Amino acid sequence: MNKKISLILGMVLLTIFLFQCEKEKPTSLFDPDHISNLTPVITEITPPNSALAGIVEITISGANFSPVAKNNFVYFGKTKTAVLSATDNQLIVQSPPIVQDSLEVKVAVLDADLFSNILFYSLVQPVWEHGDYGEFDEPAVIACDNEENLYVAVARAKRIDKILPKGVRETYASMSFSIPTGIKMGPEGILYVAQKSKNIHCVLPGNTETQKIFRAPGKVNDFDFAESGVIYGGGDGDNLYLIDPSDSSTEKVAEYTDINIRTVRVFDGCVYVGGKENETGKQYIWRNQILANNELAEKEIYFDWSEKVDPDSGVFALTFAQDGDMYIGTDKSEAIFVVHPDGSYEPLYPGILEPTSNALCWGAGESMYVCRHKSVIIDGDRVDSKTIIKVNMLKNGAPYYGRQ
Repeated sequence: MNKKISLILGMVLLTIFLFQCEKEKPTSLFDPDHISNLTPVITEITPPNSALAGIVEITISGANFSPVAKNNFVYFGKTKTAVLSATDNQLIVQSPPIVQDSLEVKVAVLDADLFSNILFYSLVQPVWEHGDYGEFDEPAVIACDNEENLYVAVARAKRIDKILPKGVRETYASMSFSIPTGIKMGPEGILYVAQKSKNIHCVLPGNTETQKIFRAPGKVNDFDFAESGVIYGGGDGDNLYLIDPSDSSTEKVAEYTDINIRTVRVFDGCVYVGGKENETGKQYIWRNQILANNELAEKEIYFDWSEKVDPDSGVFALTFAQDGDMYIGTDKSEAIFVVHPDGSYEPLYPGILEPTSNALCWGAGESMYVCRHKSVIIDGDRVDSKTIIKVNMLKNGAPYYGRQ
């Protein structure tokens, strides 16, 4: 009897155990009802071929992306970059801060089984130092020729350096003065230099020192050549002056009463002047239209820096791109601002360029050069760092009419 009861209990327990094992059997990871998203496809990347590393937005066009930005994963090589916005057929991403040629660009989408196809793309360096200037050098103003040689007037050292396109620096000429304020390349390879006085000096090809060539009616801080070959320049002399290199004649052509002119640039039939009203302290970009016989119309305000950007910072330099964008060098925290032809404006490469941008010059290609004066505190002492910065602009500058 006891054996029969034990047998029955054993069978019941075995049945319960087997039932529990069946009940606790793990669920399979395979879901026969799951439908994967389509594999993403890349057809185009804009800008084409390359972009500046770390500071621009890149558009990836294609198909089968997720309209939810966080569900897309974009890789440049092994680096995943932030997706700023997304649609089914377009992703806008931030260029990653890596400099490399031929990076593999691919996209993964949540719930898609495969990565996209691969396109190759390059990320290029946006900014770097040029000319290897040290702690005790004081590059002040800069000019360029059509061969991408950069000429740097160095304060106190009384010399002009020539920096070759690959960055090698050599002495070009000596100066008879220590505070250069403006420099331009002129016709026939003659280099012209202003010194915050009435005198304008030059360096003739083959010579190794400056010589005085013109004397204006008033002080000239900066100047530029017009398409006709004449020079417009000004400083603290209450006027803009015309200087004709063909006969060395000089004359007043526009009133700038009680204005400290810091920078002059000729563009698209106008003379642009940057500076400060001495009485109010306000900073402006003015312009005068060039009329017949090199005469100038009355000045007009082109851009009110103090009102639109910052009343506590200054305008120190300006130049133009071929497309009409104007670039302003300043001592504001964002060291260069771009003003578009429609009047809108913004900082150039935010967070990348440090102040102060004392001089700007576009090269023969897509590079802009900046004379940067920067002050830093090291161990409680203020240290001034002055150097030349080369900026990749990805577009050409406007003509400098003195270059031939």
